Amino acid sequence: MRRPRNVFVCMANEADFTKALSQEVCEINGVFYRAFRWSPDFNEDVESFRVPVWVSLPGLPPNVYQEAFLNILMAPTGTFIRSDNPTRCATRTDGARLCVEVDAVKPPLSHFWIGASGLPSSRKQEIVYETLPAYCSSCNMQGHNTRTCNPRRVGKNGGRKVSRKGHSKTKILINDQGVE
Repeated sequence: MRRPRNVFVCMANEADFTKALSQEVCEINGVFYRAFRWSPDFNEDVESFRVPVWVSLPGLPPNVYQEAFLNILMAPTGTFIRSDNPTRCATRTDGARLCVEVDAVKPPLSHFWIGASGLPSSRKQEIVYETLPAYCSSCNMQGHNTRTCNPRRVGKNGGRKVSRKGHSKTKILINDQGVE
């Protein structure tokens, strides 16, 4: 990595990768970090717009808590990462709690349909986002939106940030493909 604020971490297996990506508190020795999935088009000057977010699906029946089914249900919202223990073990019966990687640029979905809309057996499922980070498409940074963007961050360099003094956040890139 060219910049000291970026760290590349290669996980040994998928379980470690999933756990690291879905951490609710991302801090090591008082330094906050953001973990995100590495991709071949990674650019150190642009923060990833794909972010892991915990969501709740209130009222979702426990008979659909299987990981394969949750993966299909969450596809319109984002990429399913994992469910919490009470959901995985079906000990919480009033709804499911999941970690999903979403596109922070797009407006979040508030609900989706299970089954065909209009049929008596179908139902509208609400999505409750626990935390939804802001993303600024002007300077390609997380933490604020376009309305609150500092114009000095955007310059003649195609929307990349110009200066970032005083920030101590570190990015951790996670690769689930193994060592190449």
